[in-house]
Amino acid sequence: MIRPVIGARGWPFYPGSSMKGIFRRACTIEQTERYCGKDIKAGDFQPGILRFHGGYPTSDTWQEKLVDIVHPQQDWQVKDDKKSAGAFVQISLYKPELIFGISSTITLKASEWETIWNIWEKALSTGIGCRVCAGYGQPEQHTGELIYRVQIQGQGQVSKQLDGTGEFRPNIFRAALRGHALRIFGIECILLSDYFKTRKNPINQCPKKLINI
Repeated sequence: MIRPVIGARGWPFYPGSSMKGIFRRACTIEQTERYCGKDIKAGDFQPGILRFHGGYPTSDTWQEKLVDIVHPQQDWQVKDDKKSAGAFVQISLYKPELIFGISSTITLKASEWETIWNIWEKALSTGIGCRVCAGYGQPEQHTGELIYRVQIQGQGQVSKQLDGTGEFRPNIFRAALRGHALRIFGIECILLSDYFKTRKNPINQCPKKLINI
């Protein structure tokens, strides 16, 4: 997990507000209103029944492999052709084990608590913290609805650590997988566009399978 929030005594943690944010995204509308709150009349807000207490390391092993190296390239790739950036030291937690806290303002049945924790596991699958698209903040096991999954196999050059051992960096494959996914989704969009052009009322006549794509 890259760039964690550091507490007053030097321990990293995942804020409860951030925890509530990704939990809210994984909820249905009804679950959002019950667990996280909803807007009411006169611009007021009714709080939800859940309280999110954040996530904290279960041990001091988070101090191992604490330093990461980042190479910002936005100025060079987007703004101009002058590469002024270099390698910078960045704090990141390497495979930390975190414990998360959720409480309720009312007494809940065990079955509803199971639903709440299932929602939280689904929320975790989207990643926590910064740069989740580059592999940071991802759980070991993903739950919920996966939009796209591929498997890769091959050989080639690999980055190495200072001691000479190989190092796998997920962000190396990000551009390749993104391009592959966009080509597949692009073909489906073209097929949908051609399908809609041939019908006066495409939403009502379009097969359910196509609507869900």
